[in-house]
Amino acid sequence: MRVFSLFTLFLFIVCFSNAHAAFNGLSHHSRANCVNNESISWDGRAVFRTAYKFNAGVISQHFPREPDGTILWHNWHVVETGAQFDKWRVAAIHKAVLSVPGHAVIGHHWLQSDFLQVRARKTTTVAVDCNAAQGFIRWGSTQ
Repeated sequence: MRVFSLFTLFLFIVCFSNAHAAFNGLSHHSRANCVNNESISWDGRAVFRTAYKFNAGVISQHFPREPDGTILWHNWHVVETGAQFDKWRVAAIHKAVLSVPGHAVIGHHWLQSDFLQVRARKTTTVAVDCNAAQGFIRWGSTQ
């Protein structure tokens, strides 16, 4: 079973060209119109070592689009994780969104410096389609 899990993990890394970045440090991405609209922060190193867990939060804004691609900035909704402590993955996901022509997704990701919810480092990711490389940022080490 362990061999199967490692093989599945290897296939995931190979299939998604940017997926390997999170195994070298904390990474962030947003994705739009891939069945889910999502903004995720994760550190794949924590799969193997708990020392890489972090305190963070994600706010994902979803803006509908017109057929010509125009973004409707006034008509949007938010998915928010709130403060998450000692996690290896923090995800703000709106599942099963199958609207046409789709959404634009803006993800706001932050690391918290302590349990008082002080937002220490923040970045923003943006996606308008299902491209796995779009809206992908790697911050580097969490330690």
